[in-house]
Amino acid sequence: MSKDSERRSIRRIVTNSASLLSGNIAGALVAFLALSLTGHLLDPTDFGILVLVSSYAQIVSRLVGFQSWQALIRFGSQALTDPAQFQYVVTAGLILDGAAALGGTILFLASVPFFAAFYHLTSDMTLLAYGFGLTLLTNLAGMPIGVLRLFGRFQLLGMQEFAAALIRLFLLAASLALPVSVTSIGIIWIVSLTAGQMLLLYLGIREMRANKIRFCRTAAAADFLRSNPQIVRFFLISNLDATIRVLRDADILIVGALLSPGAAGFYRIARQLGALVSRPADAMHAALYPELVKQIQLRAKTLVISTLVRCSSYAAAIGVAACAIFVVTGQEALRVFLGAHYAPAYVICLFVLASNLIWAMGHPLAPAMLALEQQKQAVTIHLVATAIYLPAVAFLTHEFGLNGAGVAQVGFIALWTGLSTVSVWRALSQMSASAKLN
Repeated sequence: MSKDSERRSIRRIVTNSASLLSGNIAGALVAFLALSLTGHLLDPTDFGILVLVSSYAQIVSRLVGFQSWQALIRFGSQALTDPAQFQYVVTAGLILDGAAALGGTILFLASVPFFAAFYHLTSDMTLLAYGFGLTLLTNLAGMPIGVLRLFGRFQLLGMQEFAAALIRLFLLAASLALPVSVTSIGIIWIVSLTAGQMLLLYLGIREMRANKIRFCRTAAAADFLRSNPQIVRFFLISNLDATIRVLRDADILIVGALLSPGAAGFYRIARQLGALVSRPADAMHAALYPELVKQIQLRAKTLVISTLVRCSSYAAAIGVAACAIFVVTGQEALRVFLGAHYAPAYVICLFVLASNLIWAMGHPLAPAMLALEQQKQAVTIHLVATAIYLPAVAFLTHEFGLNGAGVAQVGFIALWTGLSTVSVWRALSQMSASAKLN
């Protein structure tokens, strides 16, 4: 393709990434302020227990959830010229989101007694866990995320994340005038999480209406899926990949079980800070996938490679700068924002920041594998890396404490990046040899 086409493609990615990133960074900063306020209001043990309960709810939700937004972009972009077909894809995505939300809620509520017994939760914290389980019913994120990304409404996605974090911060600030307990803080987390999820669903439906797209009948969507088995396969493979990926998030539960709830809280703080480094990469990931799909449909191999390299360079530069700032100021920042009793989290934060920097550099590989129809390879890579990671994090945490978990995470991300690089390179080479890309 021409240099002008390449520049336009990069410009669209950067523009869409910036739209999403503005909200993401603002949301991440507000979320960290909310986390720091929670840290000031609770001692490390209560904070860690709250982290364990909320993390378990998120893991269960993602384990059974369908990544319907990926299918919406993959097949919806081809159906945009046919509104009737597009509504089938959207409706099917929402149905699968709803089924996953219901299934996740039932699974979580049924497992709460075992979870509570394992972590020795009090009766109040057990009731709070049930409350987190009910938030899974409103987790219908796949369809609205797919619709908003497909129509380039990245600024709305950023706004939603910022609004959800702001709601939590506002409620926490308001609670300062009342007696504070881990239960009241947990309720605030539940309310803000539910509000954010409902806002996302509203924005997705509003965008559909703005583009005169309606849902079809459930029976019609089911018939559409039966007549298009490739879409069903894509749903299943992307869901399997997401299930394997979310298993790595069980590391925080492992840390809590082997060390203490307080250590799990430190680990959550490190992840929240690490998210500030990976946010630019995550935003670029969201903008990159639709663009790569278009480039591959146009058989523009050179443009694909150039896009991957540039996006990796941009995200890496931002990540290096963020890490350097934290190395210099991080220890004092933890004392100021969270309190002196959270200062020991500095070292684990360094490990998590290092892993997020590696992820930022390799982030284009994930959407590239999807766009290159390397879903099976992506599943295999995540399966291999996770199968190595979980035993490693358990062993290293047992032997070296919280820092051992950090070492394991760095190794996991490095392994995933290396295997994914090989997969993408082979896919591009094979497609070039068979003249599928010119």
